[in-house]
Amino acid sequence: SRLAMALVCLPRWPATWIPPDQMPDGQVIQVEHPISVPTSRTASSLPHINSGLTQWKTSMNDVVMLFYTALESHSIVAACCDKCPNQHTFVHVVGPKHYRHLWSVVENYDHMPYEQAREHFWQEWLFRGGGMRFNHLDGAVEVWRGAVRPQVPPRPQPPSMRPGAATDASIPLPPSVDQTAPNGGIPPPPPPRTSSSGPPTAPAPPAPPPPPYSTLPGQP
Repeated sequence: SRLAMALVCLPRWPATWIPPDQMPDGQVIQVEHPISVPTSRTASSLPHINSGLTQWKTSMNDVVMLFYTALESHSIVAACCDKCPNQHTFVHVVGPKHYRHLWSVVENYDHMPYEQAREHFWQEWLFRGGGMRFNHLDGAVEVWRGAVRPQVPPRPQPPSMRPGAATDASIPLPPSVDQTAPNGGIPPPPPPRTSSSGPPTAPAPPAPPPPPYSTLPGQP
């Protein structure tokens, strides 16, 4: 029947993602890990972003289509990007206009560590029984059960990255360091002392110890 054909053609939840109705309450599961890891402490060092539009589209296309299919499976068919001024449809996330706008925004967050900057790039959708969100910076996807996203870290924690991605993770500076200051708030080392003749001068050697006490001849 036409109804049966229509049901077959309906978008389905991605087979590699756990459905929200099979998740325990109060837990966030990361079903897609970040596309790549930064080569330094900043978001603009992410290889899939700073390697140009072609690399961006190749890296992000699969996760964007999976996410859009998941939205459609919950009857969300008019999803728009809330990071761009023109509010384009979500499938255009891999397009050149979105990429150029994202790159201009990413550079504004280079004063903070990547792990902190990425929190500004989430976009969230809710549906009956749960919700999910997409990170426009690194392509990560989180899913949860319930009307409100639980305020807990996502589980499981991501391993290194996708196959073939870099394995070195970005490590933020300790909280005691001013992370907003240049060079993480760490002052540069003092310059070496130089003399008028040019090369650095070595420190003067310590004075020799005094001779041991002895009595003069004829004295007791």
